[in-house]
Amino acid sequence: MKTEFRIPFPVFGESAEPLAKDIFDVEEIQRIQDLFSDATGVASIITHPDGTPITKPSNFCRLCNDIIRKTEKGCSNCFRSDAVIGTHNLIGPTLQPCLSGGLWDAGASITIGNKHIANWLIGQIRNEDIDENKLISYADEIGANKDEFIEAMREVPVMSTEKFKKIANMLFVYANDLSERIYKEQQLKRKIAELERTYDLLQKSEESLAITLYSIGDGVITTDNRGLITNMNPVAEHLCGWELSDALSLPLVQVFNIVNSETRIGVDNPVNKVLETGKIIGLANHTVLISKTGIEYHIADSAAPIRNKQGQVTGVVLVFSDVTEKYQTEADLRASEHFLKQTQIIGHLGTYLLDVKSGNWTSSDVLDSIFGIQQDFDKSVSGWVSIIHPEWKQVMNDYMVDYVIGGKNKFDKKYKIIRQSDMVERWVHGLGELVYNAAGEPIKMIGTVQDITERKNAAIALRESEELYRSILNASPDAIIIVELDGIISMVSLATLSLYGCADKDELIGKSMFDFVAPVDKQRAYQNVSLMPNGNMGTIIYQIRRADESLFFAEVNGDIIRNQNGQPTRMILVIRDITNRTLAENALKNSQEQLKSFASHLQTVREEERILLAREIHDELGQSLIAIKIDLGMMKQKTLKIIKNKDTENILTIFDNLFSLVDNTIKTTKKIMTDLRPEVLYLVGFTEAVKIQVNKFQERHRINCYYDCSIPDLELNMQKSVALFRILQESLTNVVKHANATSVTILLFSENDKLILEIGDNGVGMDLNQRHKPDSFGLIGMKERMFILDGELKISSQPGKGTKIRIEMPFSEKDNQAT
Repeated sequence: MKTEFRIPFPVFGESAEPLAKDIFDVEEIQRIQDLFSDATGVASIITHPDGTPITKPSNFCRLCNDIIRKTEKGCSNCFRSDAVIGTHNLIGPTLQPCLSGGLWDAGASITIGNKHIANWLIGQIRNEDIDENKLISYADEIGANKDEFIEAMREVPVMSTEKFKKIANMLFVYANDLSERIYKEQQLKRKIAELERTYDLLQKSEESLAITLYSIGDGVITTDNRGLITNMNPVAEHLCGWELSDALSLPLVQVFNIVNSETRIGVDNPVNKVLETGKIIGLANHTVLISKTGIEYHIADSAAPIRNKQGQVTGVVLVFSDVTEKYQTEADLRASEHFLKQTQIIGHLGTYLLDVKSGNWTSSDVLDSIFGIQQDFDKSVSGWVSIIHPEWKQVMNDYMVDYVIGGKNKFDKKYKIIRQSDMVERWVHGLGELVYNAAGEPIKMIGTVQDITERKNAAIALRESEELYRSILNASPDAIIIVELDGIISMVSLATLSLYGCADKDELIGKSMFDFVAPVDKQRAYQNVSLMPNGNMGTIIYQIRRADESLFFAEVNGDIIRNQNGQPTRMILVIRDITNRTLAENALKNSQEQLKSFASHLQTVREEERILLAREIHDELGQSLIAIKIDLGMMKQKTLKIIKNKDTENILTIFDNLFSLVDNTIKTTKKIMTDLRPEVLYLVGFTEAVKIQVNKFQERHRINCYYDCSIPDLELNMQKSVALFRILQESLTNVVKHANATSVTILLFSENDKLILEIGDNGVGMDLNQRHKPDSFGLIGMKERMFILDGELKISSQPGKGTKIRIEMPFSEKDNQAT
């Protein structure tokens, strides 16, 4: 039978408390329980705190309902288990096996005004954690038929622990909502009961009615049985914006204009509902009253029927209050809580509250995520210690006991944990503040825990990177300097001190890099550095000033150091002393210019004068070239001793080329002594030079070379000789860099008045697209030199079948013999 409230009851906290069966609309709560049970597939019942049922069981399994609860001991154990599972818990649902049968149950307490009045229990399911043998043995303990017990046990629904936890959480939320709704109904009924008493007094005395209406803190409007206004108190006048004299006999909806605060849709008139049903009606949350003046108020209201002595409804009394401030406070609180939670998620920052006496702690969802724990984790001191990395357990235990609790200090420690969800090591930073009682004893600690793993790893990686960076700098044979964007030197390698002639890094660090550039190159250095943020500086040659003011030629390579956003932060410069190489190249250049000048001069002097001039130049130039050759040899030996990096091959190639050019130049001066033909200058010994180059290539790169020349006394025009020789060198360089070959064949012969040079390898070859690219494998340089040779370049190649380069140029054996 449906229970109704006919008389008011004392407020919670007073001496008398209502019974749960008097508070609940048992029929309604039974209907809700049945629906919940059918929807989730779990058994359900609502009991008093001591486990005594209030509702009838929903979906109870046969094992519990017809077997266990039919025994005296089983039934007693069930009630006791229900009381334990329904223990007052404001944090979340309680989940555990039934203390009677062992099936999994869960409970959520129903609380009204901080009073635990009932338990909503669900369960009777089997999951992966059930010990069936233990469950079956319970039949003997309570005196039940074991066969029937086992058969009924097989009928119990099976559900995963995870799914059951989700249903339990949903139950907890719904139970809290039910508790709040019931509480509001009790408050509403209390007010209505007060109003009913007030109405009785009003019927006895109109004067008493006026006094009561004017003294009550809420707005009050009364209507007749047609919904027309019969009275309003001052609070109602203020909130509605109407004077009683103007509102009398008007329909309530015209004066009491209410809408939903979120949708702005009008709310149904509560008076009409009361007149239709004769029941007390309360408005939903988020109701806004719009006054006649346009001012809006968030209100909480209720409407109750006014009855005469015969119980007939003669009108409606509407009671409402302004809860705008409360509503805004709650909204601000929700926004603040949401902001705090989002901030914690973004910052990987969780919060906790530790009860010092019990050692138990509660935590936020973010902290649970950091620790990788679930709601049922043992949140005690020992549970916390179990999360700490083994290497840190003793350290943190001593720190907590001796320093924080014993020394009454703040908790501020970075330590390592094992995240429980995946057993991965993580770094955290814990902070905590102790709270003391009146006696000065610590009773609780409030604090935060932040995941700092990425920050910690980044700091470790940065330190390792800096150490590696310094090691690389100091190990480099080249001078390396790190320069800020304004040109100030911030770091130098050890080799830089030697190159610049400095005894200490302080002589360089903090100075401008431009202070060490020779005046003649300083403006060019400013321009090149200003362009670096847009790309690499490339290789540039400057004259650099040492500490003793002496100058040296330096090859400078530069690049920009950028941050993770691609913004330039600093520059790195690699500096190499190339003074000897530069002087040798300049000397060689001067020698070639002298030869050209001499050849040109020969065109204008008489035969006998040429002979004398050639002898003079031979004596002077020959001696100079021989000296250069000796210097180059010494430089090469010295270079081989100090250079141990990837540039060795390039430098050796430069030395070889210089040697060849000096040799050919000396031979040319000798040639001038025997053959002074003015029309062209020839370079002798080309075939010999090719043979030497091939032998050196084979020895250096361990590649088999086959060389065959059918023109042993070949002499060529100097310009063509150099061009043809460079093509050979570039072809052999390509074999090393690109072809990945194990053997090379070089053929030099004449055919149909043409000089033929063929270079073939057994390397990876090229496809058609690569052969037609002008910059493929150095082909562009070869094609440019073909203009000097007045010849033709032919290339045949296939992927995987090697490459053959054939150079054909006009040539006459007769002319060659004549030379």
